[in-house]
Amino acid sequence: MIESIIITLLVAKYQKLKLKPFIQSWNMYALCGLLLLYIGLTVSTFLGFHGLIQYRNWFQCIVVFVFALMAGFNNLSWKRIITSLGLLLSGGFLNRIAINLNNGKMPVFPTLSVSTGYISHDILLDITKFSPIHTIGDYFTTKAIPLCDIFDLGFTVFSVGDLLFYIGLAVILVGVIKKISR
Repeated sequence: MIESIIITLLVAKYQKLKLKPFIQSWNMYALCGLLLLYIGLTVSTFLGFHGLIQYRNWFQCIVVFVFALMAGFNNLSWKRIITSLGLLLSGGFLNRIAINLNNGKMPVFPTLSVSTGYISHDILLDITKFSPIHTIGDYFTTKAIPLCDIFDLGFTVFSVGDLLFYIGLAVILVGVIKKISR
């Protein structure tokens, strides 16, 4: 998620939007709080503490709630809100398809994350101990592999559904930046 927020801020800068008013607004404090939580989750995982992974879904709910508050308080257009909501729901729907087709678990295909140490060998042996909704995928029995967590950046593994989810959040964030920079 942190990468999508950074890319969104870079896109806003590329579109010649003024970031200073956004940075000085309460929206940035909310965003920084979310980023600090996310960085804390990532660092704790790198340090070998995997107990927080199980709260990933709660964290995503908090993120959506904060972004919804940003959209509401900044009076974004209905078109932008509906577009964002469509992307968020589509992402959740694609993730739900992958989970339902794979016996209630989201298969994860870690590659680079194993090399960087984000996913340790302990997790590979029993991922359900750390995350009850995930399982290590294999190419023979996993169904709908393109919808599973297959994109590995070394510090996170995500799916097409997650990508749509992040794009939906980016639509809101760019709208808030545009509204504030006027």
